[in-house]
Amino acid sequence: MNYHIAFYMLMRLIRIKGFLDFYRLDDEDEYIDDDKEVEANTLAGEILLPRNTFTALFKTAMKEKSLQETKKALSEVFDVSIDVIDARIKYLKLENDINRN
Repeated sequence: MNYHIAFYMLMRLIRIKGFLDFYRLDDEDEYIDDDKEVEANTLAGEILLPRNTFTALFKTAMKEKSLQETKKALSEVFDVSIDVIDARIKYLKLENDINRN
């Protein structure tokens, strides 16, 4: 839920400031530029799952827990879905740390 709030706030801020004039094709018949959506996702990730904190917690947990247990614990700590945790792991290129354990 927090991820969606951060994403929504960023998208509204961009629209209000007039920097972006696009809509998303979905249930609301709006279109969003893919690059801007990636930007919004990245910012939401930085706000909700700060790089240094997330990385430290991930590496510490992986020493003691399985990958699934680590993801579940992080999703509870940061109050986000496991899909968001997966995306953050991929974005921060932490897959290498998974393979070493």
